[in-house]
Amino acid sequence: MNKSILLEFLSEDNLNLHISHMKNEASKYSILEKSIPRLVGVPISEIYRLGLKKDECEDALAIRSCVEAHKLYFDSFSYLNQKCEKVREYFGSVDKFLYEVFECAREGSEGFVYVFLDNRKRPLIEFCKGYDILINKTPILALDLFEHAYFWDYGFKKEKYLRVAISRLDIEKLETALT
Repeated sequence: MNKSILLEFLSEDNLNLHISHMKNEASKYSILEKSIPRLVGVPISEIYRLGLKKDECEDALAIRSCVEAHKLYFDSFSYLNQKCEKVREYFGSVDKFLYEVFECAREGSEGFVYVFLDNRKRPLIEFCKGYDILINKTPILALDLFEHAYFWDYGFKKEKYLRVAISRLDIEKLETALT
């Protein structure tokens, strides 16, 4: 987590609240692992295969995906490098990529926008409310659209949060995945 970048668009109080939320979810998952030892060390994509009761499986997936999504979110920001040739190749320009992330995020709420590669190694941008993407795909970047991510600092001005957060996305991670 590059805290200095996050503090460019989140206040320290908001960031600490957000980190506390993730730690709380991680604690819940740790407790769940103690009550269901088969969960220990199992990747999120394998939780369905453990033969858990439906409610245990749903709880495990929901809590674990929350933790994983937040870890990815906190690691999705850096200073923009304009030498992203593969991103330009797929989207036409870095600005077009950022615009597509913005448009996807603007339409969504109470979830995450993920950037990942499809089976043919093409970049995709997708909004997801649940944990489906984390089970079937490996996202490269994530943008949190839950109100706890921005409301403290931006109130009802979600688009202002999006503009600043998206401008700090670590596009080099996508560039690396594409090469």
